[in-house]
Formats: sequence, structure tokens, C-alpha cells
Amino acid sequence: MSFQRRGQNRRTTYVPPPVTSNGTVPKLVSKGLSDYSESEEIASGPQSIAQMSNILDSLQPYSDTKIRDLPADAMEKYRSAVTYVSVLYDTNNYPQLTELIERKYGGRSDYIPGTLGAYFGGCLIKRTMPGSTSSGCSLSCVNAVPPSRRQARSLGWTPCQENVLLGTLINGRYNFSRVNESPESTHAVIYVNSNRFDGFSRAEVTQLRDMGVDTITILSNNGSNDHRELLQVTRLADVPIRTSTTVIPATDLALEPVTATTAGVSSSNIWWIAIIIIVAVIILVLILK
Repeated sequence: MSFQRRGQNRRTTYVPPPVTSNGTVPKLVSKGLSDYSESEEIASGPQSIAQMSNILDSLQPYSDTKIRDLPADAMEKYRSAVTYVSVLYDTNNYPQLTELIERKYGGRSDYIPGTLGAYFGGCLIKRTMPGSTSSGCSLSCVNAVPPSRRQARSLGWTPCQENVLLGTLINGRYNFSRVNESPESTHAVIYVNSNRFDGFSRAEVTQLRDMGVDTITILSNNGSNDHRELLQVTRLADVPIRTSTTVIPATDLALEPVTATTAGVSSSNIWWIAIIIIVAVIILVLILK
């Protein structure tokens, strides 16, 4: 998988996260007005805003539901909302749309990445990202509805212009999945499902290099909006090489890496106990003599 340069007629500032039939959330570039047969009607103004208001109201009960887990009727409404956002994005009606979304989905800072609420309100969370990572690259915002210019100024929001990857460590190896693509950048912000970073294996470094990555920043992905920087901007060639096999169960939430151990007393403690017993027996034998 590599970071391919998109066609010049496609916009890269907003990418809606549609869901496929198998429940995955692929990366698609938002479409322009000419891509929709009903675009003129959608972009007309009051009617589209009213229709979007109804959609937002009907979807509010699913705010904390993962998009991939939405029931069929809610999924259909979500897809309609994505279409409205995509079509209105470059029009004068977009600020009105984002103000509507802010009234219904703003005010919360605990949206979990990947949920419906994060799609609508993830970029409305005022946050300070660690290091040099822009607020638009947070997991709850990177594929969410982008704020209007007024909202962006108020929130201190900046768009994500970096490649963003999920690095999931399972059974001793990282699996990388792309969340955001920036063809002009060779830097990648990588979220790992851990509170510490022990490095990548040589094979993983090669995989990232093949994806067009030259430098990386590692942030923790604990399933919320609290992202800690585990590795500052570092050249891929200087990333620590991980040699141990660390196992993390597959989960949506981050877990502290754990190393498989034998339940009960460790082997090193067993040896010490054996030595103590032997010494005690020798002493006892000498006393009895």
C-alpha cells in the first residue's frame, strides 16, 4: 500500500468516511457538486438545511454507536448526511450547515473515534495535540465533518496535512491501516494501541518505507481523545528496532503491552527457592551429625 497522488480535480481537504457492505470504513475523496445528480437541489439552501436538520435529529440516539454497527435505517441516513456535507462543503451554505451540527452535536469532548458522534462533532472538540501534530489529525477529527472558518478560528483548528496511520500490534507484529492520505507529505502520524512504544521490527520499517514514509511521529491510541506523544518526529532510519515479541489482544481500545508469562511463581524464583532448600538440608544434616 502506498500513498498515491490523487487527480488534480479532486479535493483533499475533506474526506467523508463512508462504510462498505462488509463494515469497513475506506478512505474516499469527497466529491464535487458535479458528481451528484441532485447537487443543485441540495446546494439550494433552506430546504437542504431543513432536511439535514431532520437527519441529524433522527441520528442523535446513535451518537455513541460505531458507524460500522449502525442499523440499516440509520446507516442510510448517515450516508445521506455524508452526501449533504460533501456537496455543501464548497458553498456559501456550509457555515450554516456546520452551525446546525454544532447546535446538535457540539459541547461534548468525549466522542470516541469511529462513532457517529465523532463524525459530526469530532472536529468541534477544542484540543491541544502533542508535539507538532495538527488538531485536524486527531483520530476523532481526521475523517469528521470539518469546521467552518469561524469555528476553526474559535477552536484553534488546523487541517490535517499529514499521512495518518493506525498501527495495531497483534501477536507480536504491527498491522498498519491508512486513515488519512496526504500525497504531498512523506511524514506519517502513527497511532499505536499502547501507552508505550518499543520500536518497529525491520520488516515493519520496510513496510512503512514502501508506503512512502520517511519520517514518523508515534502517538498513543487509547480509544479516546487523549493522545500522548510516544515518539517525536523521527527519521524512519533512526526508529528503534523492536526485537522482543510483545502480544496485545485485538481490541478497539489501547492496552498496555503485555508479555506472556507462566502463571504462579516465575522460573527465576523457583531456582532461588531450590537453592535455599538445598542449603537448609545441608545445614540440618551437619547439625544432626
